[in-house]
Amino acid sequence: MRRSSALGGVIVLAALILAACGESPSSFTAPSAVTSDLSAQPSGNVTLPNPTITADVSTCEHVTLGWTNIAVSGYVAQRWHMQLDDAPDFASVLYNNAQYSTTSYGPIALTPGTYWVRVKAMSTESRVQNSDWVVISFTVVECSSGCTMSQGYWKNHEEDWPVGGLTLGSVAYAKSELLSVLTTPVAGNGLISLAHQLIGAKLNIANGANGSAISSTIAAADAMIGSLVVPPVGAGNLAPGTTSALVTALTNYNEGITGPGHCQSQ
Repeated sequence: MRRSSALGGVIVLAALILAACGESPSSFTAPSAVTSDLSAQPSGNVTLPNPTITADVSTCEHVTLGWTNIAVSGYVAQRWHMQLDDAPDFASVLYNNAQYSTTSYGPIALTPGTYWVRVKAMSTESRVQNSDWVVISFTVVECSSGCTMSQGYWKNHEEDWPVGGLTLGSVAYAKSELLSVLTTPVAGNGLISLAHQLIGAKLNIANGANGSAISSTIAAADAMIGSLVVPPVGAGNLAPGTTSALVTALTNYNEGITGPGHCQSQ
């Protein structure tokens, strides 16, 4: 199985700035939090691995957080302590939950700015100690109207890319891999044609184009792709008939027929 965007690789400073946005959200209001921490087990002789945290800011003024749950000696975390703050000292946290039971949180609306999140894995097993805190920061960017470029523009102007990677379906791709996808002929594979236009749309949004007109189509395209890995990076395949409607909608957005309009400089 290839790497998942929800359980992404190294700890990163996330700075993707894609937008499925209309009105700017107000200040973040956290849900009710459970703040009583599970006790660490100082007598335990197994320590849970530190989680790897990812922050997906591909929708402007929003973030979706995720973290890994890695087994050690047959044990995994049952709970995670997660804190979110707009300052690195976590002096007055925006959200604090010491018994979070899943490995993702969000999407949540945040005002533009830099935020910090920290997570530690916890266990109720008597011989298992909690992990250390792991901290990352991420930047939430303001939504803007912008304009769009065709996927062909992005294929031929890698120097203008606003990001160094994207997620297609549930799989994360580096910039070099995305460029290899864009230069791969469709050859009757609907997955490749869908990926071409999806890459273009996500790059347009990351570059500041308003994505509100295409957000539901992007979500549907990601759901259809799922864990399939697009050639030549992988060997995924979809029938063209199943992808044609999504390809058309994404093409119309990228070429300015729908959405904020085509950039005149292209």
